[in-house]
Amino acid sequence: MHATKSLKIGLYLQGKAADCLNGGFDRAMAAVRQSDIDFLVLPEFSRVPFEETFHNADLLDKQQLADIYERTLAFSRDIGRAVVICNNDRKGMIVCIWANAFVADGETRCKNYIKHTMTGWSACQLDDAYPAYAEEAFTPIHYRGYRIGMTACYDCNHAMFSRKYGLNGVDVIVNCTGGDVEKDKWYKYNKARAIENSCFTFVTMGHMWKTDRNFVFGFTPAGKEMTPVLLNGKDNGKRNFPDGIYVYDTADSDGTPERDPSARQQENPSRDEDLFVAADGILEFYMQGRLVKENLRVLPVDGRNLVMCLIEGDAIMKPESVLKLLYARELADLPKKKYLIINRWDTVDMDFYEKQLSLILKVHAMQNFCAVILTSGTMTKCIQVSKSKTVQVVRSVGGRFGLALSRMGGPEAIWKYHKYDVKGTLETYMKKAWRKNVEWLIESM
Repeated sequence: MHATKSLKIGLYLQGKAADCLNGGFDRAMAAVRQSDIDFLVLPEFSRVPFEETFHNADLLDKQQLADIYERTLAFSRDIGRAVVICNNDRKGMIVCIWANAFVADGETRCKNYIKHTMTGWSACQLDDAYPAYAEEAFTPIHYRGYRIGMTACYDCNHAMFSRKYGLNGVDVIVNCTGGDVEKDKWYKYNKARAIENSCFTFVTMGHMWKTDRNFVFGFTPAGKEMTPVLLNGKDNGKRNFPDGIYVYDTADSDGTPERDPSARQQENPSRDEDLFVAADGILEFYMQGRLVKENLRVLPVDGRNLVMCLIEGDAIMKPESVLKLLYARELADLPKKKYLIINRWDTVDMDFYEKQLSLILKVHAMQNFCAVILTSGTMTKCIQVSKSKTVQVVRSVGGRFGLALSRMGGPEAIWKYHKYDVKGTLETYMKKAWRKNVEWLIESM
């Protein structure tokens, strides 16, 4: 990090449309103007005065994108701060926009990030133009000595997007989420993104539904959750005050990690079991597979192909080490694949396990829809995705871990997802065709 001063970041937990019409937006912006925050981040589907212009635009058109830049700069100028907004254009393409009307030498005036996943129109649909776009998009924003990245909502659930920023030396990643999410999942994913990339991560959401599933999060580069100060309104203790501006200060980081709340999660046997692995024979089980490439083996299991990725020690902390095996070209023509990640250590320090490694292993299982086994001279742990798409820590029974192959679908389970609304209209999805450019992104790391 090259900055000489701390950065104060305001996360706007923006209220519903009715709240905005009742003056909530104007009051919130008045508070921002009187504050000392450095930049303001609005959620996905930001409610701003020029929202309809955004919706009517085609942001792949350079002139229309330039117009949105100018309108966002005017907004930045009006509130006296750099801003991040996020909304969808007329195609359904969801775009984060950075605008700094007070740009200094060497700083970034405007930049955009197109959402990749769970969207009606993905950046991956740029097809052959995607590599050039991605190299530009994942180049960090420069602001007051900090290097900043942006992601949109569900993209924080998949490591490759944040990691591309991380390999480019990012200091801060901000995520604009729509809201109404599972708190534990967003907590785990964004905490992991901070640890993996040694950067601050911040998330804000829209308070658009009558639930308490709308939050702000901030994590230090060591993965410690940060405590914000509410700039306006009355804090109800849940960090979900509608139209609240929550301020995080990078100076609050003390450089130390904290024990993850799920580090001592209760272990239970799997209810569904059709793959058994001896708890004291993990490596022997791995060696039964056919060698495909270094650290990658395939074992036939009940008519399916179990892909086993062996990750040595702290390489598990670098997402590309795992992703390059899960998405290896050598696996492309293999049918009926299931996936298991094995992380081998000589010894694992309990303090390190509880503060960082436990979380990273669980996130690998969740984001990759697979099972993960930690094997070492000091501990063995087995994790699989639960039916609620969080994680289960599996307890061995009779010296064996029982796993459910149905929960180990890996990339094939990710890149086929479609979501329809109640009228049967396709809303958002993870299209199989998008995987080509995701694989390019992984290979580029």
